[in-house]
Amino acid sequence: MKRLLASLLVKFSAKVWVHGVVRKSTNEGAVWDFLGAYTSPGQARNACQSMNDFFFPARLDVAMDRKLKSLPGIEFPRRAGELGEPAKGHPA
Repeated sequence: MKRLLASLLVKFSAKVWVHGVVRKSTNEGAVWDFLGAYTSPGQARNACQSMNDFFFPARLDVAMDRKLKSLPGIEFPRRAGELGEPAKGHPA
């Protein structure tokens, strides 16, 4: 029973960090390419090479809302803010 419970907890809480690059922006949102999936945000951040590269967390086996206007937790690490923090949010 403990093994089953542990397995279920891992399944429902497991995250990956999806790495992508914005190719263009349209009236309906950004067009982007998938570049990879990582087990830690640090790995995804290090994979970002251009100002258009981004990453965001996603839970395994959980569908995202198709009506979202922006991906929750998205970061563009090469678009640093004034104080050097990662730039967050949907591309302008």
